[in-house]
Parts: sequence; C-alpha cells; structure tokens
Amino acid sequence: MNAPSNFVTLPVLSVLRPLCNLARVPILGLLLLLAPVVERVCGALLLLGLVVSIAFKISGAGATFPFWPLLALSSSFGVFVILYHAVIGILSR
Repeated sequence: MNAPSNFVTLPVLSVLRPLCNLARVPILGLLLLLAPVVERVCGALLLLGLVVSIAFKISGAGATFPFWPLLALSSSFGVFVILYHAVIGILSR
C-alpha cells in the first residue's frame, strides 16, 4: 500500500516546471532590459556619493557631516548592482 514518493511528485513537478518557466522568462527579460539603466544609475550614485563624502571630509565644512553613513550608502549601490546580476544569473539557469 505504500506508494513510492516519486509517484506523486513526478506529475506535480511536470506541471510546475513549465509554470515556473512561464513566470521566469518575462521577469528575466525585464531585468535584462533594465540592466544598463540600473548599472549606470547605481554607478553614478556610487561615484557621486564617494566624491561628495570625501570632498566634504577634506574641506571640513561641517563638523556634523555624516561621513561614514554616506560612505556606506554609496557603497550599497555597488552591492545592489552585484546582487542584481546575481538574480539575473539565477533566473537565467
């Protein structure tokens, strides 16, 4: 009476795989279309944040300038691009 576990999972997987591909392909297409825009915008914000934070730190214009939080925020744009490409790599498999 004990049916093998593949008896139930095989039909379920054969139905779910095309449905997963049906959702995955348009999302991947949209991410690939937006990739150049995301790279340029995040790269510009990364460089701008680094330059502004270093310029304000060197100039000494404000004693309360949040140097480290702005540096962390600027670096997070670079991390976002890395994660964006990781998601594209995962979805393209």
